[in-house]
Amino acid sequence: MFEVEPLTAVYLIICLITSLLTVYLVSRSRNERILTIDAHKPGKVTVPKIGGVCLLSSGIVALSLDFILHAAPIDLVVLVEAPAIVVGVVGLLDDVGDVSPMIRILVSILVSIILVILVHPYSSLLLIGTIRNIIFLDALACLMMIIMFNAVNMLDIMNGIVSGGSLIVFIGLFIITLIRSLYSFSLIYLLLIMQVLPLFMFNKYPARVLLGNVGSYMLGTYIGVTACYCGTFVETLLLCLPFIINGLLIVASTRGRVFVGGRKRASRPILCREGFLYPNPDPAATLSLARIFVIYGCTSEKDVVKNILMLFIISLILTIAVSLIFYRVIP
Repeated sequence: MFEVEPLTAVYLIICLITSLLTVYLVSRSRNERILTIDAHKPGKVTVPKIGGVCLLSSGIVALSLDFILHAAPIDLVVLVEAPAIVVGVVGLLDDVGDVSPMIRILVSILVSIILVILVHPYSSLLLIGTIRNIIFLDALACLMMIIMFNAVNMLDIMNGIVSGGSLIVFIGLFIITLIRSLYSFSLIYLLLIMQVLPLFMFNKYPARVLLGNVGSYMLGTYIGVTACYCGTFVETLLLCLPFIINGLLIVASTRGRVFVGGRKRASRPILCREGFLYPNPDPAATLSLARIFVIYGCTSEKDVVKNILMLFIISLILTIAVSLIFYRVIP
């Protein structure tokens, strides 16, 4: 049975408060260096673009505090938080400066390779069983982490999509680890929920902060790393179908140019005039989930966000149903 010890509860609350205070302080900042125009709002509304730094601060606190309190499995906390902090720093540098897309990809590849060299991924997978070929397992884990790192970032286009989608994913994985009685992993997902919840509250429509690359990179890393090391590889793929489908659409429609020059070299999928959205008529415009919803009648950012988050909720329901069947119904 899953139980949270008093010390662990204090630990989780401290991480929650750290994330909340950080994102609140960022939302109050008027420093021009971190302000950007919220692209789909009328009137050129400016908001801070590094709201995701709350994940960086709470991740550092979670890592440091656990060495003192031992409130959570320290090996898992290090495994999840350390790589996310590394890519978060790269994302923050990209937000306040400019980091080449190729450097960002190389960092994600390097982090993934170092992880699988140090610790082999969890080998028992839903629908697949136990993978005994270590080389294949390590390669699969590297691929998963790299895919999620980039797929999450590609969907960070409107208020609350990535923060809300990631929160739904972590809630789903928390429930699934409870179903499977993987309670140590449940605690890790509960920690991530505590870190992400304040960010979503400030990033949801209409946003008081944007995630920035620091936020989307860290969320993608959290999802990819926990999928490989918390026994939820297949479940994560199912929960993250909106991230993955959107990424495939973008990569296919840009023929991979998004990895070479970033989004700046790709033609925008959606245009906005006085708060109303319409698809870019340019034949070379990037195809994405958001563009599909706009083509089929969504004319406001709020509608697009609501529909994409609904896809995450549908994925959540289906994934939990599959997990219940395979882990509770089938002997």
